[in-house]
Amino acid sequence: GSFTSEELDGTLSFLNSEKHGDLIKLAKQRFENITIVTYVAKEVEITKARELTKMFCSTAVNVLKIFSPTLFSPRVRCDFDLDFLLKGDPKSEEFSIKYSKEKKPLVANLHFNRKSYELLEIDDEYLDFMKEKGMGNFHDFLCNPKGTELCELIVKTIDLFGAALSVDNLHLRIINLFTISEFLLLKGNDIPILDSLKKYFPILISEDKNERSEIKRILTSLYSVRSSAIHHGIYKDFQLQDLSKFQWYLFSMLKKLISLSKVYDTKDEVLEEIDD
Repeated sequence: GSFTSEELDGTLSFLNSEKHGDLIKLAKQRFENITIVTYVAKEVEITKARELTKMFCSTAVNVLKIFSPTLFSPRVRCDFDLDFLLKGDPKSEEFSIKYSKEKKPLVANLHFNRKSYELLEIDDEYLDFMKEKGMGNFHDFLCNPKGTELCELIVKTIDLFGAALSVDNLHLRIINLFTISEFLLLKGNDIPILDSLKKYFPILISEDKNERSEIKRILTSLYSVRSSAIHHGIYKDFQLQDLSKFQWYLFSMLKKLISLSKVYDTKDEVLEEIDD
């Protein structure tokens, strides 16, 4: 969410204003009305707390990426200012406080290194769009983890999908998207990869015969692009609309698996149900 001035005052009220006035002022200037993600790690050593925070916040941000305009328009850049997610120069802002048992801060650090970039404005209209496309399903899934093999696989898929959407090289993105599809839909090494994808992918996300045929066409076309890049180092031309549809189909499959995770505990159980 975004911090209002009053909320930020309350968050920092435990700091002695005489000793930390400059810090409070700087924090308000930089974080007021800025969308952030937070995670509270209780009774955890500070290094472990940082690791947990980065892991859970990464997943939350990757959900936002999955619902970003990049899903429909592959050339739209999709980055968030979390330096532990990016390979380039860090441009994140971090505000961390280490508590004692008496709720007094032992350490308070504020780090900034933001570069200019265009922000995605998530207004009421865009929130309605995300809700319509299933944001609530992601929220409920992540807030109520079952800890099954399938659920853990879905979380990995969210992280990898979000990371893939931040890849500017679209040929490399296609490779990454197929990697995700493969570990979701392959039962073993005895079935050709493309055959397995064309068997399970369409059935999972559509009941329409024509749409299933279109899914198979796109899988075949883009898999050729993927194989050419991996095996021969050749970047074949492809239709941008096909990539847009592929991203949407993968998004649809992810939503379907989240729904199925309420019934099934493993990926193999899901695929075996299709086989039957």
